[in-house]
Amino acid sequence: MTALARAPDRFELVKWYLDAVEADGTATIAYWASLAWLGVNVTWHDVSRYVPGQPPIETSSMRRVPPPAVVDRHVDWQSDRLGLHCVHEATTPAITVTLLDDAHGRITWECVAPSARARFDRAGEVAEGTGYAERITMTVPPWRLPIDELRWGRWMSDDASTSLVWIDWRGALPRRWVVCNGVLHEAAAVRDDGIDLDAGRLALGAPR
Repeated sequence: MTALARAPDRFELVKWYLDAVEADGTATIAYWASLAWLGVNVTWHDVSRYVPGQPPIETSSMRRVPPPAVVDRHVDWQSDRLGLHCVHEATTPAITVTLLDDAHGRITWECVAPSARARFDRAGEVAEGTGYAERITMTVPPWRLPIDELRWGRWMSDDASTSLVWIDWRGALPRRWVVCNGVLHEAAAVRDDGIDLDAGRLALGAPR
C-alpha cells in the first residue's frame, strides 16, 4: 500500500448544512453528506421545509450529486434529484476552527456563511430570507467523541448584518466556541436560555 492510498478502515464524514428562514418563520433546511469507511463510500442529501403550524415536508436521495461550491462569498448548490438550487451570499466573514485533533482523528468546522442572504428554489417554489451555511469534516467516528451533551445554534439579525453561532460540548472534554460576526469569543457562556458575551446577551425564546 502506498503512502497515498486510503486505509480501508479510515473514517471520513463530510457534512454540509444550509438553511434559510423567511419573514413569516418558514424554514428550509438542506443537507449534503458523504461517508467513507470500511471500503464503503456513500453520499446522501436532503431538503426539508417547515411552515409554521404545518407538518414538515422532507425529501432525500442517495444519488450522487456534487457538494456545494464556495466561490468568493457565495455558496452554490444544486440537486436535480431534489429539484433544488440554493444560493447563499455571505454577509459576515467566514471562520474555520479545528474542534478536535487527537489520536482518534480530527474535526474541522468551516462556518462558510455565519449569516447570509439565502435563496432556495425548489421546482419553481422560491424561498428567500436570512440563511446560514457550514461544512464539517470528521475523521473521528462519532462514537469516539468525548461528548455527553451537544448544544449548537445560530442567530442573525433580520437584515443578516449581525450573526452569532455557538457550539457547546459537555462531557469528558468540555469545550465551547462562540462566533460573533466571524470572530471567536472564548470567554462567552452558553446557557439553555441564552448566550452571554462581553458585549451583551442573546436571550433565546421558545424553541421550535
